[in-house]
Amino acid sequence: MTITATIPTMADKSPPGLAPSSKTRLGISAWAIMVFVFLLGANGVRNLVGLPTYFVLAGIVVVSSVWVFLVVRPERYRWYRIPAPLYWFLGWAALSIIWSAYRFESVLGVFAQLATTAVAISLAFVLTWHELLRTLATALRYLIGLSLLFELWVSSSSASRSCPGGSSSPRGRP
Repeated sequence: MTITATIPTMADKSPPGLAPSSKTRLGISAWAIMVFVFLLGANGVRNLVGLPTYFVLAGIVVVSSVWVFLVVRPERYRWYRIPAPLYWFLGWAALSIIWSAYRFESVLGVFAQLATTAVAISLAFVLTWHELLRTLATALRYLIGLSLLFELWVSSSSASRSCPGGSSSPRGRP
């Protein structure tokens, strides 16, 4: 006689309006991998596509994260489960705009912090611990592979140097 048991996970609970399927979790995993690759490889992405395009991509990452969070509506999310020091820090950062000598820069900093927090909360509550580790490991593998391919391309290309944004090397330097 064989007894099989499964451990219930967040993957067993389908979002409202969606049928339970592995395709839903596959899409969420793909989103998480994309977010991790973008966040961990941000300098490479910024140097590759330029600053304006980088900001557009960052906006897409934030909007997609909020959208995934709203569609999935994780059952384990409760606003009071978020650590109080995070609320204190975000509130203090927002209040610091009042006495800041550099208000525009402070507003940008607070906006970036709120965007980062929104993405982090989406990842933390939508993914199970196992999914979080698996998607992070996959993203790191992609980044290492892409980095090695880029190094191979730079070393084998006719140009001896590769500068950010496709610019040429500074004057007087090879």
